[in-house]
Amino acid sequence: MKQIIQDMKSGRTVLEEVPVPQVKSGYVLVKTSCSLVSLGTERMLVEFGKANLIDKARQQPDKVKQVLDKIKTDGLQPTLEAVFNKLGQPLPLGYCNSGVVVAVGNGVTEVKVGDRVASNGQHAEYVCVPKNLVAKIPENVSDEEAAFTVIGSIGLQGIRLLNPQLGETAFSCQGERYCIEIPEKGCAYIAEEIPEPEFLKNFLSAISDGEHSLERVRRCFSDFADKYGESYREEDREAEGMGCVFCFENDDFEPYVYCVESDEFGLTYHRFTREDYEELSR
Repeated sequence: MKQIIQDMKSGRTVLEEVPVPQVKSGYVLVKTSCSLVSLGTERMLVEFGKANLIDKARQQPDKVKQVLDKIKTDGLQPTLEAVFNKLGQPLPLGYCNSGVVVAVGNGVTEVKVGDRVASNGQHAEYVCVPKNLVAKIPENVSDEEAAFTVIGSIGLQGIRLLNPQLGETAFSCQGERYCIEIPEKGCAYIAEEIPEPEFLKNFLSAISDGEHSLERVRRCFSDFADKYGESYREEDREAEGMGCVFCFENDDFEPYVYCVESDEFGLTYHRFTREDYEELSR
């Protein structure tokens, strides 16, 4: 079979003819359909291979320290032999592969021959990879798309380690409805980073301005209805504790129902999906 190899000593990237790997216990043999080139990692390896010894040392100062420590313990000649032997070893390129399983080793039950899988296999016609680094490809995902699995998972792992949060959140549920309470700093992030829909932005302005009147909210709905050729309806549900209810007739234009209440402190509102509003109205 053919495989792409990087010669770290000469800097050459070559297409070699090598034997097909033998499947072993706990491994899966895959015939490659697609192999993705990583412009970051693989370009770095190719450029490192082409660099002279001084540039190689500059690119990996931690390895230079290891070499110096080895010289102190093992001597100069054995250390140089070890370094040149390491550089002389060919390095297979690639780690984003998709293909079809052609053989499985002992103990492999997660996949079978004929399954399409994504793996961290190299740029080769056949790859042999551990079973825990193989994942079945869903039917609605192409081989080309599946080849992005590993490089995508690396990015997701970075996000997981970063552990980004909107602050301490509270979670509750009632039946099939769920509520997540986001703290102030999370709300501030959402306000800064996620653009508000045009109507919601104007609605919030109507709620929070100094007028504090239902008439101001009513004008907001009326103005948008006139602007976009839509219609809205208003319903008094004060007796049921839901205040004055506003919504557009066309839920594709604005899918939410707004319940607005007025008291001595100003206006407050709740926004519901139409499904939740209908459930609450029963």
